[in-house]
Amino acid sequence: SLMKDKMNFFSHVIHEIKTPLTLIQTPLHSVIAKDKLDDDARRDLKLMQNNTDYLTQLVNELLEFVRIERSGYVLNCESVDLTDVVNSLIFNYSETARARSIRLEASLPEEHLWVSADRPALGKILNNLLINALKHSESCIKIRMTKEESGLVSIEISNDGDAIPKQMKEDIFKPFVQYKTASSGAVSGVGIGLSLARSLARMHSGDLVLADSEEDTVFRFTIPASDAP
Repeated sequence: SLMKDKMNFFSHVIHEIKTPLTLIQTPLHSVIAKDKLDDDARRDLKLMQNNTDYLTQLVNELLEFVRIERSGYVLNCESVDLTDVVNSLIFNYSETARARSIRLEASLPEEHLWVSADRPALGKILNNLLINALKHSESCIKIRMTKEESGLVSIEISNDGDAIPKQMKEDIFKPFVQYKTASSGAVSGVGIGLSLARSLARMHSGDLVLADSEEDTVFRFTIPASDAP
């Protein structure tokens, strides 16, 4: 009962934040769309837009977290062409990466790889990983998909930003963890996106881990392959 009351309070607070945030975003997008803006004003407005978009993402993640804590997540699995999903993801984020002077490199197999998955959950996992990569990358993001001998499909999304300390390898999958980056010592952190993404990956009999790498930060998502329908 106490946990239920906490979740209800948490949900109410999030909705109270979401409403004014939406009221800020709508006119902001309208102003940015106008032609009569000088470069300085447009740059400042884009900065505001990027931050309100990030807040919206965080609010939606929190609402999803509350919903799952309340009633769990029921998967509705179907045959999914994972190659098509990843290609669409790359297309959707290519312009954002270009605007930030970040190279988006992809290495995908010629054959189309299929999985049995819940499409919305799959989208949450992959979008979170790419958004996280865009947030931390310096100049390059690499996406690599392979089919392993074990029968798993592996998707690695790496970025060349500040390395996550090795001792945080598991802790970063806990909600709202903060850490000092290995190279610069700057304080960074994660919300609940990685925690949610790992939970959803494991519900698919897969996993999400921070892979060992001497150069880049590499997240590896695995999921069992299935036959094409």
